[in-house]
Amino acid sequence: MKSESKLSMLMWGLTCLLLGAILATNLWQIRQTIWNNELVAYRQARVQTIRELTEMQDELIFDLLENYEDSAYGSSVDRIAEQQLIAAEAQIAGLQTIALQNRQITELLMLSYEPLPADSVTATPGEE
Repeated sequence: MKSESKLSMLMWGLTCLLLGAILATNLWQIRQTIWNNELVAYRQARVQTIRELTEMQDELIFDLLENYEDSAYGSSVDRIAEQQLIAAEAQIAGLQTIALQNRQITELLMLSYEPLPADSVTATPGEE
């Protein structure tokens, strides 16, 4: 009778241990799923912010080219020096836009390597 009692206690202990291990594994998976969802949401928000900036840059580039043509070839320009100055200003604005786009590309590349910020659940990318 004692050996049956010890065996049943051992089985009960093993069952509890296995149930505890299963519970711990499930809790870990839930935690990982939540963390992954937060990471995906954070990255999507960052990508959306960069997408909006890109749309604004497209408008800026279009306006820049349109204004350049009007300014450089309009009737208000009488000298070649003025045309050269207008062209240089347009080139500088274009180079600034390219530099900003390069920075955004670098941010997108880093996004896949950086860890999720601690306050990402409450903060949006524009508030950083």
